Amino acid sequence: MIQNEKLSAIWASATEVLERHQQMKQLQERQQALLGSIDGRVQAKRAELDNSLGDLTNAERLSVASRVTGAFRRELLDGSDKARTEILRSAVRHMDEIKAIAAHYQSAMQMLMRESLGSQRRSFIATQIENSGPVELASLASFAVATRDMELGAALCARNSGIKATMRSFSSSELAQGLVGQEFERVTVAIAEIDLIGREIINADRVFLTRRPNPDAKMSAALTRAALPSIDPATAE
Repeated sequence: MIQNEKLSAIWASATEVLERHQQMKQLQERQQALLGSIDGRVQAKRAELDNSLGDLTNAERLSVASRVTGAFRRELLDGSDKARTEILRSAVRHMDEIKAIAAHYQSAMQMLMRESLGSQRRSFIATQIENSGPVELASLASFAVATRDMELGAALCARNSGIKATMRSFSSSELAQGLVGQEFERVTVAIAEIDLIGREIINADRVFLTRRPNPDAKMSAALTRAALPSIDPATAE
């Protein structure tokens, strides 16, 4: 049997996607707090050494401080390995799963057609409008958006799909955008940010371990973030 990636994709509701987005932000905050704590302790150790090595020359103080703080930092890194690895694994898992979940959020139309799927009212509406003309269908489409009637909107889009494109009296994509467009935008931004935050977490850990900045990864993340719509999935209505 031919395997279809979209058919085997992981499912998550819009609410669950937004929850995953919050979880990813919390992971990044945990990482920042953990790495910041290590840095703070290393800096405090260096300041302590500077105060206790006053009898040495500058070169000697620098040499001793570098050796001691280097060993102290490695000790702290070893002690934080479990916590850092847990954050990384959780971030990678969310990144992998969100790629599959994204298959269910390719368009507002896709979201709308899942609304009230199998409901008796939607089936009844579909029967009622089966023989409706273009004027009536256009009027009902406007009514669906005005009243936020998802069942009517889904039934109208299904009816529209059976009409030749040049004969349609309303745009199904515009109808879907009017009904679920805001929610679709929130979800797609959340999906994009989950992947972006994951990449930032991975890069932050790598840079912290190697102490070698990765300007390409930083620039890529900045460009991706700048390209996202100016909407916060956690607060948008």
